[in-house]
Amino acid sequence: MQSARLNLRAARRAEESAAFTAALKYLEHGMTMLPGDAWASDYELAFVYHTQKA
Repeated sequence: MQSARLNLRAARRAEESAAFTAALKYLEHGMTMLPGDAWASDYELAFVYHTQKA
């Protein structure tokens, strides 16, 4: 989960720098690191990933 959190932080920084393609790649990669039960084990992180990517 720590790797997923780091990717989320990198995505946010990339987005703030207007590097939207990089931000999307960080989000996509981070989502693959979420466990299958992310909605149950870390709802907030799963929610942020899904809303940021949308």
